[in-house]
Amino acid sequence: MDRRRYLLDACRGRRVLHLGCTDWPLTAERAEEGTLLQQSLLKIDCDLVGLDLDRNGVDYFNTHGLGPCVYGNIETTSLADVGGKPFEVVLAGEIIEHLENPGLFLRACRPLIAPGGVLIITTINAYCSFRILRYLLGREIVHEDHNYYFSPRVLEQMAARCGYRQRAFYFHGTGREEHFIPWHYRLAMKTTRALLPHMADGVIAEFEVA
Repeated sequence: MDRRRYLLDACRGRRVLHLGCTDWPLTAERAEEGTLLQQSLLKIDCDLVGLDLDRNGVDYFNTHGLGPCVYGNIETTSLADVGGKPFEVVLAGEIIEHLENPGLFLRACRPLIAPGGVLIITTINAYCSFRILRYLLGREIVHEDHNYYFSPRVLEQMAARCGYRQRAFYFHGTGREEHFIPWHYRLAMKTTRALLPHMADGVIAEFEVA
């Protein structure tokens, strides 16, 4: 699955709350490159609001035409904080692994979702072949700001305990890490993904309120 294309199609024509949208401290750099997901979302037909915990990133968004963006912590944010009107899509791209309390996050999102709306989560696949191969070589690759990795089943079970029902699920690849490893490991990874797609880099999960 092409992650960005899927997200844009899911948000097109809908009211969207984009969580963790600024990608601070890389906001300015990525904005100049045109690679922020927020920039792509602003180009399609959707009613878009951003929410981020980093005030510098929020200020940058609101002063550089990338808003509206609201400062706040999704683990404690209320509907009143984001305009008082629920959203057809609450989009959480690559943030759940950074949070201190994913359960609070999932429960906080429920009142933000309009009837018939969805919560879309993308995150790292705990069984990503790249990380497994590196670990077998004696090197564990962990982002300094990551607190968790989720397998597909663990993510579904945790969401169910917080009042959600999974509506769709996909695997996706990024390929970004492949530039940093020898060619024979790249070949092994591509072969693994072709034969075992459940070892792809990331997952996309779409949930509705149960």
